[in-house]
Amino acid sequence: MIISGPSRNNAFFQLKNSTNLRLKLKNGEILIKVGRTVTSSDKMLQQAILDEKITVNIATTTKNNVDGMALIGGYFAGNKKLEDGSINTLQIVNPEHTSVLDAIMFTRSGTYLLHELLESYIGGIDSPNAPPADTNHMDGYNVYLNAHNKAIDLDPHFQPLKTSYNNLTNTTTIFPKYSYDYRGDTPIKVNDYIIDHNK
Repeated sequence: MIISGPSRNNAFFQLKNSTNLRLKLKNGEILIKVGRTVTSSDKMLQQAILDEKITVNIATTTKNNVDGMALIGGYFAGNKKLEDGSINTLQIVNPEHTSVLDAIMFTRSGTYLLHELLESYIGGIDSPNAPPADTNHMDGYNVYLNAHNKAIDLDPHFQPLKTSYNNLTNTTTIFPKYSYDYRGDTPIKVNDYIIDHNK
């Protein structure tokens, strides 16, 4: 399992917070130091890290789109089966997005990043040679949807998003789970999160 790109350290920090496993990052590769699997998502993460046939590649970005496609947290970029039978998956992730999504959806840190990783791995298991999930590849979109739903089922912390896309401005508004955060002494208003896909 490999993390690359300009925000790989941020992504790895979030991933470490999402699991009971103790992880380390060595030259972009995620390794398990110690730890035990407690949840289904821990078990699948451990399987993904130790899998010698499927390599999950998480490419971090600071952009809000992938080749003109709206990016909300992450993007399922498909996978390739190589001649030796191994599979390389690709998931493009904006860790700034995933961090904000964790906060406004009141989930533990790293939940949305872990979801992206599991989604990519499940796509590699279930559907080798899957194309990216975009409007030009309905097969890829269906593979993504299957992997996305299975990843949701693995992690009880994950909260599906409520969004609204504006065609005129090319922006997506994500609505928080709650309007106010009552966890402190004073309630704090939780604002909508708006992603400008022109950037």
